[in-house]
Amino acid sequence: MEGLPPRPWKPGTGTPGTPSADLPTATPTLNNSTPTNVGVSSGGTPVTPATSVPPGSRPASYTLQKGEFPYCIARRYNLDPDELLAINSLTTQDAYSLVSGTVLKIPQTGTFPGNRALQPHPATYTVASADETVYSVACKYGDVDPNAIATANSIAVTAKLTVGQQLQIP
Repeated sequence: MEGLPPRPWKPGTGTPGTPSADLPTATPTLNNSTPTNVGVSSGGTPVTPATSVPPGSRPASYTLQKGEFPYCIARRYNLDPDELLAINSLTTQDAYSLVSGTVLKIPQTGTFPGNRALQPHPATYTVASADETVYSVACKYGDVDPNAIATANSIAVTAKLTVGQQLQIP
């Protein structure tokens, strides 16, 4: 499938491409947490991202968003991808068929076996496709949180991106 990491689902076996538009996406969830305004849009409207997870902590669960897949979540939260699949009773094949809205249980132990950054972070990124999302852009770099990108750009994490739009990458 286009945009998915090569099989087997292990680090160092290739570089995933841009996830396709129909792939899963995610919103972290924490107990008793509420979103906070992180900026103002160009129209003056307060921007409220999805609930952010403090660095170094892991949510109990995560809802995949458009442009995300489990391997991306494993990198972002420093998880062992095999543990992530196991705790969710998924096989590697299952990981390629998950859709937006799928809720994943997040293991609270283990670490990503390798470099979490998928590629070096540029200072800016130019949106290349109309189906890209803040989530899919975050997945391009592996260890970048979509909420951090939204905050750095004073946009909502769910903002519709346009081809040619410049995003600051924290």
